[in-house]
This record gives sequence, C-alpha cells and structure tokens, in this order.
Amino acid sequence: MTGDEKRQQMDKPQPALPAAGEPVRFEQHIKPLFRPYDRQAMSFAFDLWSYDDVSQHAEAILGQLQAGTMPCAGAWPQEKIDVFSRWADAGKPALSTVPDWPVFLRGLAKDVTFG
Repeated sequence: MTGDEKRQQMDKPQPALPAAGEPVRFEQHIKPLFRPYDRQAMSFAFDLWSYDDVSQHAEAILGQLQAGTMPCAGAWPQEKIDVFSRWADAGKPALSTVPDWPVFLRGLAKDVTFG
C-alpha cells in the first residue's frame, strides 16, 4: 500500500459518536471507530472488525487506547476512548437493536404459550 493509499484510508470520515446515555453497540459504534488501516495493522494479533476478537481483548485494547499507543497511526481523542470504555463497561453489547419479529411470525407470537 502506498503512502497516499494509507492517508486516504486514514482520512475517511468517521460516523457520529453516540450521545450521552445512548447505548453503545459494537456494529453501530465500535467497529466504525477502527479504520481499514487500523484493522490491517493489528491483523497479526486479532481482527478489529470482529466482535468476538474485540470483545475478548477489550481490556487490553482499552489500556492501549488510554496509553495513546493504539491505533498505530496515532492516539484517539478522549471522546472516542470514552465511547469504547462505555461499551466495555456495559457488557460489550453486539447488536444495535433487538431484531423485530418477522412479519409472518408477528401474528403467531400472541398465541404462543410456554409451559
């Protein structure tokens, strides 16, 4: 990858951070914080776009983010570190929402009983 290609990947706009009190989810908020360049740079250890990998290594990743040694291309601003920390403290939720029932099952759900 050329220097220009690296800069283009690193300069891609980041999604908006979640508001205070808004639940932080991996797919919606955490994964987009890691750019393609960050993912490639850390691929020797784990995949920064994998919920399982980031969840498993969240404590170590947070420590590196707080120390300013990760991502490799430069430290994150405190706001991004705070979002990652909120996600880890909340139990590392994966999904942005609970999926809705498929249309064909909605009518059946009211008739289902357990026990």
